Amino acid sequence: MLITIPSSVVAGRVMNKTGKYRALLITAWIVSILGNVLCVLWTAKGPRSSTPLWAATQLILGVGTGIHLIAGTIALQSHVAAEDVGEAAAFNSFLRCTGMSFGVSIGGTMFENRLAYWLGQAGLDKEIATNIEAYLETLNSLPTPQAAYVDAVRNAIALVGGCDMHA
Repeated sequence: MLITIPSSVVAGRVMNKTGKYRALLITAWIVSILGNVLCVLWTAKGPRSSTPLWAATQLILGVGTGIHLIAGTIALQSHVAAEDVGEAAAFNSFLRCTGMSFGVSIGGTMFENRLAYWLGQAGLDKEIATNIEAYLETLNSLPTPQAAYVDAVRNAIALVGGCDMHA
């Protein structure tokens, strides 16, 4: 959000000045694809990627997403009759929200299943995956002698998420 909103504002200002959106849409796709490719590359390197590396990748993805948000809506509105702009914008918002709902539910299920797999590979209780948000507070409050256990759970989470939990 820290970069998505400002990039959306900048894209809106560019479209306002130039009256063009096609180049911004192409740029948004290129930046988004670059960010996703970098995510895959850093995940392939294992769960020990550096914090600046994944932070920069998230910034790249945020810029692409921010440009998409405004440029896509403007492109849609420019291709419908003036009296249909409101309906087009509303339908666009509906589809976007519906897609996010499905994305979160499907993505959450995939995350939970992969976490259960990696916890099982580490010889840990797979039930941790069913309520990981609540378990993280318990995990962070464990005493120092259980550091190896805490590291094992964090490594399983890092393997699923493709990021370094120890940074």
